[in-house]
Amino acid sequence: AQSASDDAKRRFERVQLGVPPADGIIKAPSPGIVSAVRIQIGASVTAGTPLIDISLPDAVIAQLTLEPDNASAVQVGQVFQLRPLRKGDTAEYSARITIISPTLNPQSHLIEVVAAITSETHPIPGTLFRGTCALSPIKSVLIPRRALIPDGDEMFVYIVHDHTAKRTPVTPGLPSSDLIAIEKGCVAGDHVVVIGQGQLSDNAHVRESADSPDSKGDALGDR
Repeated sequence: AQSASDDAKRRFERVQLGVPPADGIIKAPSPGIVSAVRIQIGASVTAGTPLIDISLPDAVIAQLTLEPDNASAVQVGQVFQLRPLRKGDTAEYSARITIISPTLNPQSHLIEVVAAITSETHPIPGTLFRGTCALSPIKSVLIPRRALIPDGDEMFVYIVHDHTAKRTPVTPGLPSSDLIAIEKGCVAGDHVVVIGQGQLSDNAHVRESADSPDSKGDALGDR
């Protein structure tokens, strides 16, 4: 009975956290016109679930998708340059991000983004684009992705100093091809283990492989 009571209290507390404002109005992050309603009246939804789609008045809207690894670097108000994928179409359009979905699309596993096209000329409806934008500079170093080892919610690498592999937590940033930016934990010139690191332990004695094309980053444990 006590366990059931405690469980009921916890569920009640979770419900209270989701209580809407006293005036009953949930405000959108930006003004606009409702273009679609995603849920039915009276339905219960989890926190962060999109309720409606909002379009800016008198604006042409572009629907974009982002890789989850890149979404954290994009913010509302950021400007994208859109180029049509249609062969021979050299037009270019500017679009400002107005809405970023807080959840993954369950079908595409991408983050959905809505952008208002700000160019004087507008594309043909249904045009497919490739979008690019300039991100704020981040001071980081690049290491091979394969050097990263997951540990729960954290990432770490083995950095070699004086033939000793030191387990080091790192803060990864944006990926780039087979490399990934490390914002904290590594500095330029560090040698990271990229082969056999899953079999190493902290402070293991290693020797660098001179035969590997990535000899500056490879290390083999002495046994």
